[in-house]
Amino acid sequence: MSAQHARLKFQQVLNPGGSLSCLVGSGPARTGGAVSEILTTEPTVKQALAPLAARAAAHHLSVVCEIMPGVGRYILGSQRQFRDLVARGVADALSQGRSGQVCVRIARQHSGFEPTDKVLVSISIHDGNAVEDVVCVEASFPLADGQDLHDPVVLADKRVLVVEPTRTNARVQSAAIKRFGATVEAALEHAQAADRMRSAHKSGRPFDALYIDDSTAGADELVDAARVDASLGYPCSIVATAKEHVSSWVARGAHVALVKPVLPLELCDVLRDVAPHEAAESDGPHGCRDSPSMVRRRVAQGADPASQQRVDLAAVLAAVALGPLRQRE
Repeated sequence: MSAQHARLKFQQVLNPGGSLSCLVGSGPARTGGAVSEILTTEPTVKQALAPLAARAAAHHLSVVCEIMPGVGRYILGSQRQFRDLVARGVADALSQGRSGQVCVRIARQHSGFEPTDKVLVSISIHDGNAVEDVVCVEASFPLADGQDLHDPVVLADKRVLVVEPTRTNARVQSAAIKRFGATVEAALEHAQAADRMRSAHKSGRPFDALYIDDSTAGADELVDAARVDASLGYPCSIVATAKEHVSSWVARGAHVALVKPVLPLELCDVLRDVAPHEAAESDGPHGCRDSPSMVRRRVAQGADPASQQRVDLAAVLAAVALGPLRQRE
């Protein structure tokens, strides 16, 4: 079966009159002689990258993943092929013996000015000093659908402070959150972040959420301060950390701890549960809303990324199919 036929097959699932079993019961398709599956983009990336983040940190490298606008929710490819590709790229990066970031970038390929029906996965090293990144791996995968991952209004009422240890990380996470409509500012260390929160609170527009990478200097102090210091506005704290440190951050008082690397949709899902500051019931430590889903997320973070791949296909596909309808309403 060609990649085009596989995409047509996927589109049949999105047809309200079609049957979900044409996807669920059919098994992998073959494209170009290789076994091809319909993969959910973010869980596939997360499953491939999460085991490598700690290994990279041991070599003084952070892993940052940038999923660009235009990348669909689904791609065609082999789960094993994708995982092996990412593992090889990160291994190549580690062998360079440099510090900085391993940048995984997933973007829609273009032919001239026109977008193609493929996404390009590239893995490179960025140390902040080199004129050009060192590209370790590049490979393309067919799109299964063209729906953008980002809804530009879902976080339109949210104000978020992103605290990352490097400008590259701050740029990637800030851009991802902005594409969902939130107002975002960034800081690179504890004191700068505290000053920004204090200034925002004094101006009457405090931050609703604090997103912080735990490798940032003073991350623990900042999370403690956000919980108890009234002058910072009591933002909900969301910590990006390694899997083995999730429970300790939640015990320390973080509202949510997410396993690195944190990707756009999972972060959006958390931020959606954060009440805008003006909607909070009280201007105090408990002004941050703990919705049932956020409470569940506090104790559920760090689950095997593979479990995230086992989504409710009926719900996901219904959401994709209804997307264009909602836009026309």
